[in-house]
Amino acid sequence: MLRQSAKIVLKRSSRRTAEPPLFKQTVVLSDGSTFTLPSTSPRPVVRSTKDVRNHPLWNPTDARSSAEADESGRLARFKSRFGGQYTADEQQTKEDNPMDWMCDDSIAAPSEGYDPKKGKKK
Repeated sequence: MLRQSAKIVLKRSSRRTAEPPLFKQTVVLSDGSTFTLPSTSPRPVVRSTKDVRNHPLWNPTDARSSAEADESGRLARFKSRFGGQYTADEQQTKEDNPMDWMCDDSIAAPSEGYDPKKGKKK
């Protein structure tokens, strides 16, 4: 009895699954170069917009210059919303330095609408 069940388990585990069909796929990189590889996707051509030639992780020096030139990203939306007055090269002036007012020993005057008697009742 034990021997019979062992044969059934062995038969089931030795079956091979069907392999998916492979198609030839041509990949076109951002600079126009191409290469062909086998793929399970039936699409014959794949066009890549980001690859090792223009991705910021592969080319960190180009990332800063291309971020300013990118007109479709978040930086462009920020510039269109708030104007082009903010740039990456802009230096802070002495008046704009936050450390000046954070390290200042003077005490700020209370605001006009503040009344210490009003508030949450205990």
